[in-house]
Amino acid sequence: MRRFILGLTIFCLGLLSVEAQSAVRQAVFAGSFYPAQPRKLAQAVDDLLADAVESSLPKPAAIVVPHAGWVYSGNILADAFRLVSRHSYDVVVLLGTNHKSPALEGAAVYESGAFRTPLGETPIDESITKALVAAGKPVVADGRPHQDEHSIEVILPFVQKCFPKAMIVPVIVGGTKEHTWDRVGVSLAQVVKDKNALIVASSDLSHYPDTETARSIDLQTLSAICSMNPAEAFETIRGIERGNRGISTAACGLMPIVTAMKAANELGASHASVISYANSGDTILGDRKRVVGYGAVAMTYESVPVALPEAKIPTGASFSELTETQKNTLLRFARNSIRMYLGSETLPLFRDPDPVFHRYAGAFVTLKKQGNLRGCIGHLEADTKLYRIVGKMAVSAATNDPRFPPLDSRDVNDIHIEISVLSPYRPVSSFQDIVVGKHGVLLKKFGQYAVFLPQVAVEQGWDRDQMLGQLCRKAGLDENCWRRHADFEVFEALIFAEP
Repeated sequence: MRRFILGLTIFCLGLLSVEAQSAVRQAVFAGSFYPAQPRKLAQAVDDLLADAVESSLPKPAAIVVPHAGWVYSGNILADAFRLVSRHSYDVVVLLGTNHKSPALEGAAVYESGAFRTPLGETPIDESITKALVAAGKPVVADGRPHQDEHSIEVILPFVQKCFPKAMIVPVIVGGTKEHTWDRVGVSLAQVVKDKNALIVASSDLSHYPDTETARSIDLQTLSAICSMNPAEAFETIRGIERGNRGISTAACGLMPIVTAMKAANELGASHASVISYANSGDTILGDRKRVVGYGAVAMTYESVPVALPEAKIPTGASFSELTETQKNTLLRFARNSIRMYLGSETLPLFRDPDPVFHRYAGAFVTLKKQGNLRGCIGHLEADTKLYRIVGKMAVSAATNDPRFPPLDSRDVNDIHIEISVLSPYRPVSSFQDIVVGKHGVLLKKFGQYAVFLPQVAVEQGWDRDQMLGQLCRKAGLDENCWRRHADFEVFEALIFAEP
């Protein structure tokens, strides 16, 4: 009996060993950081790559990319992969950070098996992982830090789409000591020096300052990375963290970054340039008071200019008109925001530096289908940059107007988009000061309120009294509420629409 139990134990341990050697790391963050449905995920990668910047940089040995939710960081991630997708790679080394394993001082290699996303499985290059582990400490074979860590998984669908035949080398790099990243970087370079390999360092930048502070801090971090001196960058970025108490980190993937820099140096790549930069406050859904920074950097063998983003994006002065080109830019951005959000749960990143788009304004976006209203949502306060409020209201009109069911991706080609950019609103002493067709009107009474855009009364054929009566009804009040004790504010609108 004891022999049977012992034999069964050995058999079970043998099975566990086989399973461990061929383990498939399952997708954990599909449906939260990126789409879970395979068709939608494939569309998301395609949409983000199509929206990405075109770079003329030479073939990179390594890149730095962000790993936050795609609705915030996916555009910057795609910028890097659009560049590398012009080239071929047989293996992609993915250097993740250790959000969940703070005690890790070294590199934890997922040695064998595969990583799975909704797009399928990507096999691990065991010849490289085993050689890397054989190099010895601080590199070890340990799959545990990978299990609940997103910094590699979030990047993997881009690897699968851009390099479908490539194998991967997943490594979590953690710690605080210089000798750790130095040794890991040297060991990594040794095992890939004869391979057609791309090294990918996964890191977001500053965490939780306001958008302008983030931009200033992140440019310092990106400049340090572009020095291609990993020891100097390591100390500089740690110094940035010590000198800015309003942030929790300047780069959550500092160890992967400097490891990649060291490996790239060892491989002969001693030049770097920023591909793109943004923070979550630049997206249409981000909170500009509390942001995370994202940068894409290419480390190359050939010398390239170090191009850093502008320290501050200008905010335009007030305007009375937009050019036809500016109108069309906003209309395209509104449509693209709706199309990408409905089709793949992603969003475009607005990149036009024209100051007029960066001034603060209120705006409404109106959607019509076959001439009938299909959604209209707006924001009256001039407290948001014009491009952001247009994109945000476009998505809201498509998905959050309580009068209509949300649109789906099949409806996008059938809708017609109209944008109303609002002037600041001002109080008037009497309803008699309201001019139909010129003024939009905000009515307030008994804590209730309602608003009509200037074009509503004209489109409906209402005179002033009829318009005010309908406005009362919209506010949930008697249609004669406007005659006594009602307060009015008026505004004007610059209205333009798709052909």
